[in-house]
Amino acid sequence: MVERVVYTNAIGKSVELNHSAPLILFNLEGIEGFETDVKTNKSAFNDGVMVSAVSVEERIITINGYIYIDLSDLPPDPELRDTYLETERERLKRELYSAFNPKHRGELKIYKKTSSYSASNLVVNQAPIFDMDYTDTN
Repeated sequence: MVERVVYTNAIGKSVELNHSAPLILFNLEGIEGFETDVKTNKSAFNDGVMVSAVSVEERIITINGYIYIDLSDLPPDPELRDTYLETERERLKRELYSAFNPKHRGELKIYKKTSSYSASNLVVNQAPIFDMDYTDTN
């Protein structure tokens, strides 16, 4: 199970998603296994084929997460809470947009309980998308 991921772009903007607030990692797709393209040649009088080239296909890694803002330390004033909640959400969104900027390549470090690995020279295919229905979160 993935414990946390850290994405850092080429200009040093970094963001971490893990299993605690405010940026919570829900799941990570596209990191297990990969496909290859094997080029072969068949020659007369030879059994089987000769492998002439092997290349790894591109893959899409998808990070799914959500923003959770802990309001337990705030006063019970609903207007103050709503203002803080919206301000903090917007700050965290800007942080995510800044790190996952499609104009800058990046590196993704993936940490599991017993190991870690990274993927580098990544290109952001799609900037973060946010569900605007916050009724189920805060």
